[in-house]
Amino acid sequence: QMAQVCASEMVRLLNLGLQDQAGFVSDVKVSPVRPADMAVLVNNRNEASAIRTALSLRGVRSVYLSESDSVFASPQAIEMQFWLIACANPTDGRAIRTALATATLGQGWDDLDRLNHSEEAWEDRLM
Repeated sequence: QMAQVCASEMVRLLNLGLQDQAGFVSDVKVSPVRPADMAVLVNNRNEASAIRTALSLRGVRSVYLSESDSVFASPQAIEMQFWLIACANPTDGRAIRTALATATLGQGWDDLDRLNHSEEAWEDRLM
């Protein structure tokens, strides 16, 4: 069942985080992955219940948040769509530039402009 697979993968990542083998890298430090770093998007309450039950059986507490607004209308979802389009079309320079310019990636104007004027910088970023 999908909920079981999802919960098992989440627990695997959390255990790796406890061993400092999975986390988030910043300029300053590495932060191990924690339960608060994870979210599961579901279609309905039944799916939410299945995930929560699977996590509970593995000793992981969870919360269920429901909003009437669709998560797909959020700015982050729109940015994720740009990233997915760029990943699906790695030779489409326009799609890649759009993804790189998203606020979530936090690229400065100078960095983005350099990609337009330096073939070497562009190739490095693509790699």
